Amino acid sequence: NYLIVKDTNLEGTTFSVCPYLAYFFADNIAVGARFSYNRNVMNLGNLDLNLGDDFNIGFNNLYYHQQNYETSAFLRSYLPIGNSKIFGLFGELQLNYMLSKGSNTSGSGESLTSVCERLHNMEINFAGGISMFFTDYIAAELMLNVGGYRVKWGEQNKNNTETGSLINSGANFRVNLFNLKFGITYYL
Repeated sequence: NYLIVKDTNLEGTTFSVCPYLAYFFADNIAVGARFSYNRNVMNLGNLDLNLGDDFNIGFNNLYYHQQNYETSAFLRSYLPIGNSKIFGLFGELQLNYMLSKGSNTSGSGESLTSVCERLHNMEINFAGGISMFFTDYIAAELMLNVGGYRVKWGEQNKNNTETGSLINSGANFRVNLFNLKFGITYYL
């Protein structure tokens, strides 16, 4: 028998917006601020996995909700590619703060379990990207974080009785393709 997923009832939504404003104080050098909001909701009513004759797993009544609020200050430097007025590279130094609030519930009735968390994250990141200008004022941008240092701290509460906290930090100097950002920019 191969992996069989049956009797699945899963709903999920993701919403994200990230406006930013920058000011060019010298040729090809800008300073700016960014705000982003992300909301993720997943409702797993039922999921049955058949992993063989003797191994079956079932999940019921799982609900997950998370909201992230992030502010960022950045310094960005543009580098034209040759004489091209269409493509340009950029590098960015970022100082980010993120507040994340989430809850996870499972079960129903007397077996209902709820975990709520509140996390803070402070980062210094380096990012790089490419801009492609459609007109003199509108460009599509693709950006990827390539490294940085972060400090994370937060609290967690289970069923309003058990609490826990965490503090950790670390450097990250690797490319994460899941952190690829795409956007449209309007230049005044």
